[in-house]
Amino acid sequence: MLLTVLVYGYAMGVKSSRQIERLCRSDVAFRIACAQDVPDHTTLSRFRKDREDAVRGLFTQVLQLCGKAGLAKLGTVAIDGTKIAANASDYALRSEKWLREEVEKILAEAEQVGAREDALFGDALGDELPADLADPVTRQDRIKKALADIEAEKSAKVAERSEKDKAKAQAWVKMMSDPTLPSSEREHPGRAPRGVDPVVVAQMRLDRAVAAHQQKLDSWERRKAQAAALGRTPSGRAPVSMEACVRVARAREALERAKERAAAGPPPRERPGGNAKEWFRNITDPDARSMATRKGWVQGYNAQLAVSQDQVILVADVVQNPADNVAFVPMLTELDEAVGVLTACGSSQTEVGVVLADAGYRSVENVTVPGPARLIATGQGRDDARRARQEPTSGPPPEGADPLEAMDHRLRTPEGRELYRQRAPMVEGTNGRLEDVIGLRRFSRRGLRAVRSELHFAATVHNILKLFRAAPAMA
Repeated sequence: MLLTVLVYGYAMGVKSSRQIERLCRSDVAFRIACAQDVPDHTTLSRFRKDREDAVRGLFTQVLQLCGKAGLAKLGTVAIDGTKIAANASDYALRSEKWLREEVEKILAEAEQVGAREDALFGDALGDELPADLADPVTRQDRIKKALADIEAEKSAKVAERSEKDKAKAQAWVKMMSDPTLPSSEREHPGRAPRGVDPVVVAQMRLDRAVAAHQQKLDSWERRKAQAAALGRTPSGRAPVSMEACVRVARAREALERAKERAAAGPPPRERPGGNAKEWFRNITDPDARSMATRKGWVQGYNAQLAVSQDQVILVADVVQNPADNVAFVPMLTELDEAVGVLTACGSSQTEVGVVLADAGYRSVENVTVPGPARLIATGQGRDDARRARQEPTSGPPPEGADPLEAMDHRLRTPEGRELYRQRAPMVEGTNGRLEDVIGLRRFSRRGLRAVRSELHFAATVHNILKLFRAAPAMA
């Protein structure tokens, strides 16, 4: 009964448990759905919270029903992300420094109060709340979680940056060790990238300086020998000895300084860098992230949808990264699982034809990763349409084109342009119905796990509505 009431409430655009309780008393349809046994709003809220794991199974079951009814056509699948605001105030954004100071303040106050009450009352005060009524997440827990998220993100960013620096350092050392490298680049290589051992760099520069001056000395000796054979004096001035060469002496001094710094100890801890906005967290929903939208910055989540040709939601997921391109490969994996679900229920749709995505998903990895055929835009829709009109192409991509150039070529063919036009009505129209019909303009729950469950439930109701509206046509 509770599931029926919630499904009908979402279908009518009512998500508030208090509003659903009021409608179960005053609205005829809701009174029939609950058989006039009006549930309390806390019962509805706890039901949604305690059944988070079952919501994903419900989404799969409804998708199977859609497949059996002949819906969920996979000839074309569109993927898109939309930013949905979290149940968190923009004014509750706090810096890492503030969070650390607040934790220290809370711990100090708790220690003082605890010591005073222990002295007066002992271990048990007698006014503790029962376990089922106690708040499972206190303000202190939320602040600690926000700090833990920042530390984890910092560590991940430092590790990622270290891997990139290591790769650049190895490539630089390999390049500078290449004997075919032009002498101008060997003598003036510029600043070494981060991650290269300063002692190695100084030694390489000393070796290059010694080799360059030795080449001058050898050239002078050859010229002097040739001139002596002819009974002449060689033209020009003789180069200075290796010990008197200023460039070699400076390189030796630099090597000694590098060795001294290395012996003194490791360099100070590297800062993770990045946008300062990344090191802020919202204390009402620590899992929420700052997201840029057309209406400005909001605290929210990036909701990802994969929609079939007939606008049935195949995959729904929530990520914290505002960039869409990092979500493309995981969405393809989940899309493959959705195809397996449709195949298992006897649907005739057993293979994805082509995947459509906007320019937010554009990257070499997303274009080349194994999977179904895909069209990923190169820019804004109007810009791509203008290029397709002004610089049309035909046939397969030219030989030697890199993956992004080949994708650009396919988008400018008449077939590619006509196919890509289907993307916006399919997935953006579905996003609009989630917002306008179901009312999912803002998540009502907090935490990544909770909002993911809420999105799955909204997608389930959307698919139920598609199934309900398609029934007369199928009959």
